[in-house]
Amino acid sequence: MKVVYEGKDLEAMSFSKKYHRWISDVFRPYLGKRIAEVGAGSGNFSTLLLTPQTEQLVCIEPSEQMHQRLVEKLSGDKRVTFRQELFADVYMQYVDYFESIVYVNVLEHIENDADELRYIACSLKSGGHVCIFVPALPWLYSDLDASVGHYRRYTKQHLEQLLKDAGFKILRS
Repeated sequence: MKVVYEGKDLEAMSFSKKYHRWISDVFRPYLGKRIAEVGAGSGNFSTLLLTPQTEQLVCIEPSEQMHQRLVEKLSGDKRVTFRQELFADVYMQYVDYFESIVYVNVLEHIENDADELRYIACSLKSGGHVCIFVPALPWLYSDLDASVGHYRRYTKQHLEQLLKDAGFKILRS
């Protein structure tokens, strides 16, 4: 499957360094040494995941355009592995592997989010963490959301229930 996504909204967000730093600060206590970033885009958030304790970062990005930008940005770091695929297509190669899996403004782009959460559960080591940041307030869903490929916005309760149904324990929400 070929995914076309030009990332104009990602380009706009690339200037939001404080926004990305804030999200990474919230995630930091839950990040292990082996991390997957699903929907890594052009790598703006990926760079914040590459800390001294990071041993491996697997950047998963299905869009050919975004994947190319991602590789250009991070190919100099030997700890980074690039996958131009959907997580659904590669998760079985990482059973019980990752200590952390990160989704920043990505889960809303996945039509079957409940299945995606089960794939995450399969790929996390025991005691691992998934860190998810999504757009809130479903009543704000608009043509803009649809135009950038969003299937939904979330309520806190809805996302928590999806996670519990997939077997996760909520540590922070």
